Amino acid sequence: MSDETAHLALPYLAPAQAQKHVTHNEALRRLDTVVQLAVLDATLDEPPADPEEGDRYIVADGATGDWDGEDGAVAAFVDGAWEFAVPSEGWIAFDAAAEILLLRKAGAWVAAADHVGPFERLGVNTTATDPNRLAVRSNAVLLTGIAAGDGGTGDVRLFIDKEGDADTASVLFQTGASGRAEIGLAGDSDLVVKVSPDGSAWTEAIRIDKDTGLATIAYDNGAPGLTAATVQDALDEIAAAGGGGGARAGGRGRTRTGRPDRSRSRRSRSATRPTRRSPAWRPGASRSKGPSSRSSPGATASSRGPRRARSRRGR
Repeated sequence: MSDETAHLALPYLAPAQAQKHVTHNEALRRLDTVVQLAVLDATLDEPPADPEEGDRYIVADGATGDWDGEDGAVAAFVDGAWEFAVPSEGWIAFDAAAEILLLRKAGAWVAAADHVGPFERLGVNTTATDPNRLAVRSNAVLLTGIAAGDGGTGDVRLFIDKEGDADTASVLFQTGASGRAEIGLAGDSDLVVKVSPDGSAWTEAIRIDKDTGLATIAYDNGAPGLTAATVQDALDEIAAAGGGGGARAGGRGRTRTGRPDRSRSRRSRSATRPTRRSPAWRPGASRSKGPSSRSSPGATASSRGPRRARSRRGR
């Protein structure tokens, strides 16, 4: 049988041992050194000049003086002298100077935070339950990049990765746990923006084609009396009805219009061609000022065309 315990090396009392209190007190003192371990510093390689009774340190590598040869040990100042406890794998200590937890791993003291996890679930100020393996209850969440001076790039990017093209990778905005808006890749690889009044019925407001980069935008066709469901289809419908040479959506929010029939008068073309301020250019109402902001594309275009024509004749 060993004379001491396996983990903390506490001495056993022997049968018929004289002065048992000495052995017992030695064990108590060792317990007081290593249990609930918190050290003042873990970076010193020599003893402090004026230690106080009970002070504890983790001896840094290359120690000298009274700490010579005790690298990595826990040094405790007891009864006017230094005592040392050799740490085992898995010991944890709080470093008061650095305000971090240290872990004894592979013969060295390392930051415990670097060796925590992986977690099956993590809740911050709340409980994480399936399917939400990460849950955060907070009024704000900050993601900040590591500056180049600290070894980073200064950038910060959020990656949302889905397994296949038919899966969804999106950001969902809710009110009272009921969906109201969603942005992302929903069931394919086009970027879409959807909205909902109740979390059940959803309307796709914008779709950006992954191949062409062109946007399909929903608009209110109730007031204009058109049957088209998108801005582009509305332009084509107007063109088919004789309202100009037609228009095709172009890049960067502009349009490319077909060459107009030069045989028609400038006033006629101005009265029928859809303008950038027409409701067909954006969801909902026209940007024009006036008592009604939901006039039809034809009414808006024709009312502005003649005015412009008269202005030009006036010149």
